[in-house]
Parts: sequence; C-alpha cells; structure tokens
Amino acid sequence: MGGRDCAKQPAPPGNCQARNASREHSKSEETHLNWDRIEGNWKQLKGKAKEQWGKLTDDQLDVIGGKRDQLVGKVQESYGIGKDEAEKQVNDFATRYNSDLPDDPVIVGQKAADRAATRKF
Repeated sequence: MGGRDCAKQPAPPGNCQARNASREHSKSEETHLNWDRIEGNWKQLKGKAKEQWGKLTDDQLDVIGGKRDQLVGKVQESYGIGKDEAEKQVNDFATRYNSDLPDDPVIVGQKAADRAATRKF
C-alpha cells in the first residue's frame, strides 16, 4: 500500500535498481532450479519438445540434452526468430511442463553443484 511502484513512480537513485536487481536474481535462481528439473527429466520431455517444435529433429533434441541455451539456439535457428522470442517460447515450455515433473532433490542438487563448480573456473 504505502510502497513505491518502481516501474511507475520516480524514486531516489539506487532504491529501485537494488530492488529490481534482487527480483531478477531471484527469478534467475528459480529459472535455474526449474530448468535443472527439466534437464534431469529430458528423456521424458523430449516428446513434448518435439510436439512444440516439430522442425527440431530427434538427433537435435538428443544433442540438446535438456540444455536450455542449446534449445533456445536451435529454436531460434530452426524457426528464424529472434533470441527474445525463442527464450520466451522455451520459458513458456518450462512453465507448462515443470509442474508435471517429479521433485528429485538429488538431480536438482547435483545440477546446482555442477553449475557452481563451473563458475569457479
């Protein structure tokens, strides 16, 4: 109620940027965790991806292996669309099917650990 809407009202410098950065960080972490679930269950979701993006071949989907950035790139390339649109489609796909996936903390935890180890180097 008494809070400021950063998108609509001017604020002192830094206040909205910090809050928006925090929101973006939270969204980014949530996206990584959600995508880890998709990557860990890619064999089950590959058919759904084929239904949505019929131009992608089974071989391409095998090579993608549930990796988000590779899926975005192949969707962009195969359909001649911009990166933003490809990312939107992939995000919509993730949102649609993520709730159907089993929670597997071992897979999610391992993927997060793999990502953290990669960042150190």
